[in-house]
Amino acid sequence: MLLYDLKFSFKPILNKICPVKIIIIILLLGDDAKINKESIAIGVARVGHDDQNMVAAPLKDLLNMDFGSPLHSLVIPGQLQILEQDAVNFLKLKK
Repeated sequence: MLLYDLKFSFKPILNKICPVKIIIIILLLGDDAKINKESIAIGVARVGHDDQNMVAAPLKDLLNMDFGSPLHSLVIPGQLQILEQDAVNFLKLKK
């Protein structure tokens, strides 16, 4: 699990780039062969609020999405069980 805590000093940046995009860029710049632009991830914003947003898609597609205002999370699942895969499929970005 990766927890990425943006300090308050980054607040001006957050007005221009959403935290999900920052995390994706950092992950794609890394040398972890298990994570690439085709890796499925779930972008999550404002869980529990009326305007919550959850989308599952390849990292390359999530990079182009606008998740709106924080709080944001990015979930990169490992090997999924059938029920978990069904939940991810439910959240998948419709093309």
